[in-house]
Amino acid sequence: MRLLHALKYDVIAQFRYGFYYAYMVIIALYVVLLRSLPMEYQDTVEVLIIFTDPSAIGFFIIGGVLLMDKDQNTLENLFVTPLRIYEYIFSKVLSLTIMALIASAILLALTWRGPIHIVPMFFGIVLTSFFFTLLGFIAAVRSETLNQYLLKSPLYVIVFYLPVLGYLDVADLWVYNLIPGKASLLCP
Repeated sequence: MRLLHALKYDVIAQFRYGFYYAYMVIIALYVVLLRSLPMEYQDTVEVLIIFTDPSAIGFFIIGGVLLMDKDQNTLENLFVTPLRIYEYIFSKVLSLTIMALIASAILLALTWRGPIHIVPMFFGIVLTSFFFTLLGFIAAVRSETLNQYLLKSPLYVIVFYLPVLGYLDVADLWVYNLIPGKASLLCP
């Protein structure tokens, strides 16, 4: 029950902070971009957009949220509430995964023109979102300011974007199979 209340609060806070509204503008720009592409490139670009943006949105948002919670002493106050630290973390991860799923579903509904395996696609989005949001937690915990977090963030995510090179047939190395992002690119 505590987790449900925390999840509800996180989603409301994300709306209040404008994350959903800002992200809908970004999705609208992606729709315009994808509809302007030739058909033969559209599916490939769309998979890359979903992998690199909606699925990974949690990485960037969680840094700001966690650093804001640190500044407002929310984390210190958390210890005197019945909410457990794992519930706090899971609520953040789950709420950002919901945002990724909504954004991806809207993007797919408005632009995808071919056959799609919806269950594996959404399963890949969920796993990728979980992974990147938790990775964002690690990066944010090791940062004191938002600027420091933004400067460090490419160092954390660059390795996990390497399978994109294999997806684009630029350099398909066997080592990409060891990186979690590879499985996400195979889901559509």
